[in-house]
Amino acid sequence: MAADLFIGCPPFPLGMDGLSQECVAVRRTYDSTATNPSIAVLEALADIKNKRPEELSGPNQPRLYDKVDTDALDQLLTDSEDLTVSFQFEQYRIRVTERELTVTLE
Repeated sequence: MAADLFIGCPPFPLGMDGLSQECVAVRRTYDSTATNPSIAVLEALADIKNKRPEELSGPNQPRLYDKVDTDALDQLLTDSEDLTVSFQFEQYRIRVTERELTVTLE
């Protein structure tokens, strides 16, 4: 199952200078007036892991709301323009704006 996390990403992505470059697992646009940013993040993580969003909240699973204040995330990004929120969750770096979501592997 872990191999699914690297779909489209080489095991050691290197730039032209030989240094590691970002490995984008998911990049998508969404409408923050129709979908809460926290839900968009959960859906992206579920897609990466090939699971349904509700499967990410089991007793042995790290939960997004234990690491990030999802209410604050939703409020910040639905009330603000030109704001980017970035945080780490598990092995992912997540960047969210009011219109775009990017999940990269760390």
